[in-house]
Amino acid sequence: MESRIQWTENRAQRSESRTRRMGDKTKMPPSPAISGVSLPERFCIRFVQAFLCGILLFLTGLSAFVTCTVYGGAEIVEYGRDHPLFHVSAFALLLWFLRQKRVGEAGKALSAREKRAATGRYTRLTVIAAAALAVWTLLLMGWAGSDSRLCMESARCLLEGDRSPWAPVRFSYGSEGGAQGYAYTYPLQNGLILYMAVFYSVFRGAAPYAMQLFNIGFLILGMACLAAFVRHSGGERRRADLPGQAGGLFLCLILYLPFSFYVVFTYGTMPGFGLSCLALYRIGRYIREERGMDLWIGAAAATGAVFLKSNYQIALAALVIDLAAEAVFQKRRRLFAAALIVAAVYMAGSKGLGFCMERLTGAPASKGIPMAAWAEMGLSEGKRGPGWYNGYNVRVFWENGGDTERAKEAVRRDLAETISDLAADPGACADFFVRKTASIWAEPTFQSLWIQEVGGGLALLHDMKRSLFKKGGVLNALYLLTVNWLQTLIYAGALLWVLLEWKRIRWGNLIPGIIFIGGFLFHLVWEAKGQYTVCYAVLLIPYAWTGIRRAALAVDRFMAKRSVLPE
Repeated sequence: MESRIQWTENRAQRSESRTRRMGDKTKMPPSPAISGVSLPERFCIRFVQAFLCGILLFLTGLSAFVTCTVYGGAEIVEYGRDHPLFHVSAFALLLWFLRQKRVGEAGKALSAREKRAATGRYTRLTVIAAAALAVWTLLLMGWAGSDSRLCMESARCLLEGDRSPWAPVRFSYGSEGGAQGYAYTYPLQNGLILYMAVFYSVFRGAAPYAMQLFNIGFLILGMACLAAFVRHSGGERRRADLPGQAGGLFLCLILYLPFSFYVVFTYGTMPGFGLSCLALYRIGRYIREERGMDLWIGAAAATGAVFLKSNYQIALAALVIDLAAEAVFQKRRRLFAAALIVAAVYMAGSKGLGFCMERLTGAPASKGIPMAAWAEMGLSEGKRGPGWYNGYNVRVFWENGGDTERAKEAVRRDLAETISDLAADPGACADFFVRKTASIWAEPTFQSLWIQEVGGGLALLHDMKRSLFKKGGVLNALYLLTVNWLQTLIYAGALLWVLLEWKRIRWGNLIPGIIFIGGFLFHLVWEAKGQYTVCYAVLLIPYAWTGIRRAALAVDRFMAKRSVLPE
């Protein structure tokens, strides 16, 4: 009897914590302010809101005034002027359209049949979008070179008993040795190499194209989990939704081509995104319901995402912070233990991966290039752009005999000198960071066309390829115009969400934003590349989706008040 009472009390506590995190969705209208929130939690919420608001305000202005492009194998950033009046006019037109649509549907009662029809409609559209991506992938039949090809070559060598990629052999891009010494230089690619080895063992020469088709599944997984997380975290209040809003958000995420085009990128970007969003959703559900399976699946998915692409460590760190913060806010020690479990799973997985590679290659695991080398490269000018790849990391590693510790000392000296030079001239320092930020956050395609251009393929549609991928092409101009407007819209919409929902935002709503902040700050220092930051830009879409709808509703209410004022 006592255990039954204890079980009931625990269930009540979980229900109460879930209500706090999601907000009470049975009351109308919503409370104008956060209630029942401790002072530390309120301080953390406001701090993240203010930080996110500042970044989004800066990016909105930057995107409205500057447009960057990247073309060809040289990967050189080109800076161009934008037209802020165009963005303001287009945004106003969108708000007018949404207001008209909302007025047209106001007061419309939805039957269960209409709700099922809306769900079915968006499901069919999602299937059509996924099929279109599959057809595009099969027509393109190309895949990028550089690290993508070198990882696949290393996977082939692993299966054929060739251990040269893990040998302490001097490696350089474009050398006749191919992948020799590549995995020794870049041990952080071992997880991706093992992943590729699975595909190569089954599909052989068609492995890159099989991976691209699997990427579509990871894209759908990631977007579905992101949309579900937003919905359950309280970011979307179902009572205020128009028909099919949840399905509409999911479809918009799928149709965001600057990221969806990455299904053709034979790399860890898309599978890592799918797994990290799965971890985001599962960890969020664990906080609400405390089901152990969610915790273990989330920890394993986050670890797998990092193995496929090391940049997803930012998402992993955000999830650990989320668990630890909720443990303090809700006074639930079990959540703090869960944060330790997620971190422990990742560390155990890293040790296990290293042990596995040592057994497979017969060589001690290399430490490779010191991580600080990417920071030095990210703070230096380069022919491609400020902070873009300039070969420093590989050069400094082999100039010091492939010894990680010696290279680390050399990087430390170079980094100290670079920071000193930046600090000595604040004006030049500010100019450097503005140009670097513009090159990755005001480049509206996020290199989604560039990765296809350098990958070749599309021999059956040669004219279409040139028109879409090459500078000056008709399709290229249309795509650039569309995504340029969309990029500013996403930044502005997310900013509106922060401002209009300022008093109603909970901690759980901010986790994608925390990941975005981490990615933004990380690439202020790290190597610059649009293909590295696009996965963070996607996380702003649900915020923008809600912010724009809230803005349209605010305009509608304002106009309604004016219409009833006495003349």
